[in-house]
Amino acid sequence: MEVLRITNEFLEENEISDITISNKPKDILFNKLIQLKMVLEKNLNFEGMTRKIQLRPLKTKTVKIINEKGEEVEKEVITEALFVFKWGGDITHAGIEQAKRLGYTFRIQTYDTKGDGILRLHSTFRHDLKVYSSDEGRCMKTGAAFLKGLLELDGGLTPIIVSMIRKDDPVLGIIL
Repeated sequence: MEVLRITNEFLEENEISDITISNKPKDILFNKLIQLKMVLEKNLNFEGMTRKIQLRPLKTKTVKIINEKGEEVEKEVITEALFVFKWGGDITHAGIEQAKRLGYTFRIQTYDTKGDGILRLHSTFRHDLKVYSSDEGRCMKTGAAFLKGLLELDGGLTPIIVSMIRKDDPVLGIIL
């Protein structure tokens, strides 16, 4: 929320001609700030949204300052930083298909393929089988797609997520 507030203030107070950050053309920087604003405003409830901001120091210098005791001390300050903003995090259709193939391949390579192998067991075993995942949507969907390929499940990913994907600490299960 603080980054959004600062971005809005900056955009309100500065014209495109006033932007003098780095050596990139000013219109590119302005467009990136507009994009940052739009992504941050997209859903103000930050839970479940995969947005991440990093500030990476690039250059520092040592300056002399006066501390609370009136003593002159040297302090290192950041003079240049890289602003990294990441968002998104939704698995692509190709990613879902890849996870399904991985589940299928895992089943074929791990279990007897001449008989039914794990598929024969899965009607009773599937209630005990869990995939442990982080709480990010793309990770849970990847786990569900893996299970869909492993157990040859029909239907969408949502019912698999609800019944077979866990976000707590793993005790016994497949960890993705």
